[in-house]
Amino acid sequence: MPTGYLISLGDGSLDSGDTLGTSAYSFSTASVIGTGSVSFTGELYRHYNVSDYNLTGTYYEATDGNVYFVPSTFPRRMNSAEVNDHPQYPPADGIVEGTGGDDVIDGSYLDTDGDQVDSGQGTGPAGMGDSIAAGDGNDTVDGGAGDDTISGGGGADSILGGEGDDSISGDGINDASATSESLNWSDAGADEEDISGGFTQSTGVMDVTVGFTDDGNSTGITVESTGSNYVGTGEPFDPNSTLSLTGSGVGDTSTTTITFDTNQPDSYSDNVENVTFRINDIDGSANSWQDIITITAIDANGNPVTIQLSGNGDDNINGNVITATLTPNYFTDQNGSVLVTIPGPVHSITIHYGNGYGNGQALAISDVHFDTIPLTPGDDTIDGGAGDDWISGDGGADSLMGGEGSDTLIGGDGNDTLAGGAGGDRLSGGAGMDFLDYSESDAGVNIDLGAGTASGGHATGDTLAGGLDGIIGSDWDDTLVGYDGQGADWTNVFYGGAGNDYLDGAGGDDSLYGGTGDDTILGGAGSDVIEGGDGDDLIDGGTGDDNIDGGAGADTIEGGDGSDVIEGGDGSDVISGGAGSDILSGGAGDDTLTGGAGADILTGGAGNDALFLGGGDIAQGGEGDDVFHITGGGGTITIDGGEGGEGDGDTLDFGGTIDWGSINYTSTDPGNLAGSVTLADGTVVTFENIESVVICFKAGTRIQTPHGPRAIETLRAGDLVITRDNGVQPVRWAGRRRVPGTGEFAPIRFAPGTFGNDRPLFVSPQHRMLHRSATATLLFDTPEVLVAARHLVNGRSVRQVAKDEIDYVHILFDRHEIIFAEGAPSESFHPGQYGLNGVMGAAREELFALFPELRADPDSFGDTARRCLREYEARLLHPA
Repeated sequence: MPTGYLISLGDGSLDSGDTLGTSAYSFSTASVIGTGSVSFTGELYRHYNVSDYNLTGTYYEATDGNVYFVPSTFPRRMNSAEVNDHPQYPPADGIVEGTGGDDVIDGSYLDTDGDQVDSGQGTGPAGMGDSIAAGDGNDTVDGGAGDDTISGGGGADSILGGEGDDSISGDGINDASATSESLNWSDAGADEEDISGGFTQSTGVMDVTVGFTDDGNSTGITVESTGSNYVGTGEPFDPNSTLSLTGSGVGDTSTTTITFDTNQPDSYSDNVENVTFRINDIDGSANSWQDIITITAIDANGNPVTIQLSGNGDDNINGNVITATLTPNYFTDQNGSVLVTIPGPVHSITIHYGNGYGNGQALAISDVHFDTIPLTPGDDTIDGGAGDDWISGDGGADSLMGGEGSDTLIGGDGNDTLAGGAGGDRLSGGAGMDFLDYSESDAGVNIDLGAGTASGGHATGDTLAGGLDGIIGSDWDDTLVGYDGQGADWTNVFYGGAGNDYLDGAGGDDSLYGGTGDDTILGGAGSDVIEGGDGDDLIDGGTGDDNIDGGAGADTIEGGDGSDVIEGGDGSDVISGGAGSDILSGGAGDDTLTGGAGADILTGGAGNDALFLGGGDIAQGGEGDDVFHITGGGGTITIDGGEGGEGDGDTLDFGGTIDWGSINYTSTDPGNLAGSVTLADGTVVTFENIESVVICFKAGTRIQTPHGPRAIETLRAGDLVITRDNGVQPVRWAGRRRVPGTGEFAPIRFAPGTFGNDRPLFVSPQHRMLHRSATATLLFDTPEVLVAARHLVNGRSVRQVAKDEIDYVHILFDRHEIIFAEGAPSESFHPGQYGLNGVMGAAREELFALFPELRADPDSFGDTARRCLREYEARLLHPA
């Protein structure tokens, strides 16, 4: 049985600077570690004293787990010694292991066993295939070259596989639970055995390494297993298992360090929690001795940890420092005992022992009890890099990137994002809301989650292995189709991204985001959330109570069945609520809103909007010149035309569904018509802030043609008419409508000669006449402008006159023209938003057949022949 000097390893590994005990002990050999040397101070031979002498010898691992140094030549007396040259211990095990803290593991990292990434110690060609276990903490790992096996362990890790076919696990599978363990001094040695060389004790899940430093006045560091110590009621400490620290001399006595390291790094942290122990026999005597104890603790990242000290009477506690009063106590006295509690997490505890006076002193420390901490999954970021990689995120919300090659990506638990990259990848989401990410694809992708198919761009060759709930599309034209079912397992979340995408949520309560581009989005069954984003989108919510936002662009939105909330956003949108009690908002732009069946709420917003209303609807026009079309249906319809941003004002169009004499006006102000009417089907319509718009000539008005004047009602498509700007032009369309000749529909009469007309001229109030004057040039920088007839009324030559009924006639050309009515220059019909509002039913469809583009965009017909003045501008031409 050899004899040697016990080495205090400190962190569990043999390092330069580790201290040796000054007494030699016999030990049983477990293995020979290797040769080396120590730096020795003492008496080498009789009367031959040396300092920092290089003493060679052999390092051994003993059967008790400690490391001893056996010198080639034993000195006569050893005062002190520390490790100098040494072999690797523990020996490299081929696994690059991180700590419990936030590690950066790459080619420059060396673990305590001497393992290193890409050092040639791996199992692959040239030793490049490494095994890496990062352990707890938020680690950054780079596997480098070779086919690596990497486990991130607990925490939110960032892992790069690098080159080669790597196998990467974000957290590992951990079914471990917390355990309660303790460091037992009586297991470290026999009663009164010197343990100053330190030791490592396996307490179960943890390996606890204890190291001691003689700070100059230490006289003993031993195990005490026969004397009794104070233990509080219900506390777990063994009164006959303590660490005894003794010293003599004023100042620093000794330092005890207790470090926790798990022996199951894939399951437990290097930190522990709920640490408790007692310090007994804290006392003092005037001018003799005074115990002073300072306790510090850090976590695995080196951060300070809070310590709680609870005294029992005779001790002064200030923060983490205990100073004894000058009253002698014994090991069994409560008054000389302090309970130490460290909630943690904690990795290392340091107990510094000092003396306020110069005589002998003693201290007793109980067993240390603690709870272990199982690793918890973190939100990992893993990039496989080149090669055919196997990647599992395990727990947490992970981001997995396969990179080049045919990779296997498994999300595991948590809400994961899987980006296979180029190559035919196998993708499995696992539990949680998991996404396929094709945002980096070089072409559009076609994904059908229900059918489990994938093609196009980076999706080419991919296998969808289930558990996938969402898709992030590419910047190209994607087709994304979801699961067709109900419940949480069928909920899809799609992001189309750039490009003209097709998104079909199918069944379930889906969230669908079109992104930029002209997208087609189908919500399908379920209560969906849909955002069209930028572009002219086509959106159908399907059945269910949907929430839809068209975003920017001219969108077409159909809510479908259910009580939907629809926002058109910017652009001229066409919105239909469908069945159910819907809330529709056009937003900015010239929108068309149809409530459909059910009691709906319609808001036009900014712009010149058209709102189609049925029974039970409530409508607010908002800013702009809006038109309200009444379709009946029973119940009550409430309309507020709104104010602000108006030109010609708002129009209420009953489409021939009422007896005009039944309107009950509460206000006949031309700028704020208000009242109510009951339709034939019993629908009650109440309205306010309305100004009516019908643009046309009175039947009987003569229009100048190449063959002389003709009554306007006799003109048909193809007939030629003389225009001021473009000569003889054919009529493309003519329409006629009969309305009451009272109120807002009463015609405007121009006396002969007013605008060059040779007979009285009757037009609708909004019909525009050509005005030419120097004043127009001065005010509007053009000699000719168009002015609405109602803005020219002067009570003399231009008057509004009531009639029982009146027929108004429209004629339309290929462009807006100036024609001659009774010799006066006036406008032809302009089918913009305002003009179309005065045309209903079959006549409107005739117009759409001639000019299909008008159905989607009333402004597509083009500009008016001249600048059209607003009311306040017209007044400048004829001041009162």
